[in-house]
Amino acid sequence: MKTQFKILFILSQLIFVFNHSQSQLPAYGDLGFLNTYKENKFYWGISFNTFGKIKSVKQTKYKLKFKSGKLQKGKKTGSFDNDSNFYIQYDEQGRIIETERYSELGKTKMSYEYLIDKIGNLIEVKGYKPNGSCVYMEKYTYNNNQKLIQEEIFQLNTYKKYTYDYDKNNRIIESFYSELHGYPLVSFLADVIVLGEANREEDVYLKSIEFYNENAQLVKEITYSSNITENIGNVVETYTCDYDSDGNPLKELKIMDNLSEIKSTIQLNHIYDDKGLKTETKLRFDFGGIIWNIKSKINRDRDGIIKEIIENHNNSINKKIIRYREKFEYDNYNNISKIYFFKNNKPKYIIEREIKYQ
Repeated sequence: MKTQFKILFILSQLIFVFNHSQSQLPAYGDLGFLNTYKENKFYWGISFNTFGKIKSVKQTKYKLKFKSGKLQKGKKTGSFDNDSNFYIQYDEQGRIIETERYSELGKTKMSYEYLIDKIGNLIEVKGYKPNGSCVYMEKYTYNNNQKLIQEEIFQLNTYKKYTYDYDKNNRIIESFYSELHGYPLVSFLADVIVLGEANREEDVYLKSIEFYNENAQLVKEITYSSNITENIGNVVETYTCDYDSDGNPLKELKIMDNLSEIKSTIQLNHIYDDKGLKTETKLRFDFGGIIWNIKSKINRDRDGIIKEIIENHNNSINKKIIRYREKFEYDNYNNISKIYFFKNNKPKYIIEREIKYQ
C-alpha cells in the first residue's frame, strides 16, 4: 500500500501540485486544473492506470481539428506550461522507475530507486538525473502498527516534513507540516547522517486536526498556523464534508482565511444516480469576491465507464458561459487511451496514451 502511495505521489508531480491536506479539495493556489485542458480533474473520479499490470505509459498531447468532416490529429503541443507530454516506466511491482517530461524546454528525465523494509514498507525513495546526481529524496517512518507517522521530502532545494498522530482506531487525528526552502541536499544528507534528523529552522508551519463521524468518515479538518513546537496559531483553512446514506460525499467546503492572503472558498457538490455513480458536480470558487462556477455532467456507458464530460464555466467578471467537452476512449484493459477536448463545440486538443503491459 505504501508503494502505491509513492506511485501516486510521483504522478502528482507530473500532473498536479502536491497539497498537504488530507481532504479532497485542494488549496486555491493549487488549482492548476482550472485549465480545462489538463488530462485529469480531481472531482471527476476518473481512474488512470488502474487495470492490468502496466509496464509503461507514454502520453502525448496534439492539436485537434476538423478536416473533410472528420476529426484529425494536428501538431504536437509543446508549450511551457504543458504537463501532458510524459513517459512513465514501471517495474514488475508497479513502482515507477523512470519518468520523462517533454516541453519546449526539452526533455527532463528522472530515475527512481526504492528501499523496502523486511515487512514490505516503503522507507526511502531517491530520484536521480541522468548524470547520476541525486536531486530528489523521500524518507518514511512507521509506528508499531505499521501506520505512517512521518514523511520527509526533499526536492528543488525544499525540505518538507509531514507527521501524523492516530487515535485508537488508527485514524489520523492530528497532522503537522513544516517546510524549509534553500536546504541543499548535501546539507540535508549530512544532517540526517550525523544528527539523525534534518536540523534546520523551517519557515512554514501548519498543524491540522481531523474529526470523523460514527462511520469513520472525515467530516472536518481544521488547519492552523503553527511553529516548530507545534503550538496552534490562527485558523488558515477549514474543510468540511457531508455524506449520503451510502457514504458518498455530497458537499465539500473549504474556507481559506490566511491573514496574509485574500479570503477564499471552494464548494463542491456531488450528484449520483441510483447505482451510486457520480453523474454531476457543481464547483464554486470565491476568490476575494471573484466567483467562478463549473457545472459538470458525466455521461457513462451501460457498464458505468465514463465516456464524456460536459462542463459549463462562467465567472462574475465574464458571465458568458463557456462550454467544454471531453470524450474518452479506452483500451482493452479499460484504461484511458485517448481524450478529445472541445471548447464551445470546436475541437481543441487530443491526448493519446500508449500503454504497454507486463
